[in-house]
Amino acid sequence: MAEKIEFLDQRGRILICLMDFFLSRHPSEFAKACIALSHECTASVSVATTHWQDVEFAFNKLFVGPQAILAPPFASVYLESEPHVMGETTLMVRHLYQTVGLVSPWKGKIPDDHISLELDACLHMRQGFLKSGSSQLCDIYSYFLNEHMARWIPDFWLR
Repeated sequence: MAEKIEFLDQRGRILICLMDFFLSRHPSEFAKACIALSHECTASVSVATTHWQDVEFAFNKLFVGPQAILAPPFASVYLESEPHVMGETTLMVRHLYQTVGLVSPWKGKIPDDHISLELDACLHMRQGFLKSGSSQLCDIYSYFLNEHMARWIPDFWLR
């Protein structure tokens, strides 16, 4: 988002891998994200035997479309009374980003409540808190994780 991450522990590196995975759109991007994630999670992925086009097809069926998405990666779908994107939840998330000085690099292209952008925001807030020790940033980060993400991520994973 707005600032560069200076150091990453394993949790941060896993967040980066998940963000890259959810923003992947081509087999080579899937391969890179999956291999990086497997290294962080001590799993193994064989590039030679993986059919990345099949991974791309399954990914699109779950998260992108063009048909009905089986597991929409947007908080608003799970938290709004009507399951659609760009609702009050998206605007609340955008406001929270602005409060901590973050701006989505995908603004106007991907709604701010996309899982990858929320993971990125978590990473930046966590890094900012660790660096500054700001109790206000810690409170916002805690709210974002425990009151916002914790309300929709379980339903997203269960799809």
